[in-house]
Amino acid sequence: MPTFEALYTAADARRLDPTRAEAELAAILDTLGGGALRGEYKREWPVGIWCVDFYFPGIRLAIEVDGGYHRAQARWRLDVQKTAALEARGITVLRLINAEVFGDRERLVERLRTAWRTAALNARRGQAVAREPVAVYCVMPVAAPQACCLVRWQSPF
Repeated sequence: MPTFEALYTAADARRLDPTRAEAELAAILDTLGGGALRGEYKREWPVGIWCVDFYFPGIRLAIEVDGGYHRAQARWRLDVQKTAALEARGITVLRLINAEVFGDRERLVERLRTAWRTAALNARRGQAVAREPVAVYCVMPVAAPQACCLVRWQSPF
C-alpha cells in the first residue's frame, strides 16, 4: 500500500495541473456563498489508498469529477470500488460528470448543497453513509444495460 507521502506527492502533480472541469468546479466552489467555501476543501487529497478530487474534511465530503475516460468499463469499476472504500470510512461521496460541471448551474449548485447537507448530517451523527439510489445512468452503450450502469447514491433528508 502506498504511503500518505507517496500519494500526496503524486497528488501534487494533479493538483498543479487540474482538468478543465476540476478548475471550473474549484472556481464555482470558491464563489458560492460569497466565497464561504474558499479554504474549506482540499484538492487532490489522499484518503486511504485513493486521492479524491475535492475533499471537505470538516464534514467528510468527497467530490469526484469524472471525465470521459471514466466511461471505460475498467475505470468505472475502479470508481465503484473507490466510492465504496470512501463510504466505508464514513465519507459522503458526490460524483459529478464533466457535463454537470459545465451544464445547468442551478442544478449543479443544488446537487452540491444536497451533498453538503447530507455529509454534514452524517458527520454530526458520526454514522457510516446511509444511502438510497436516486438515479441510474449508463456510462457506455452496450447490449446488456445491467453491465454498464452505475447507480448514483445520495442520502435522504
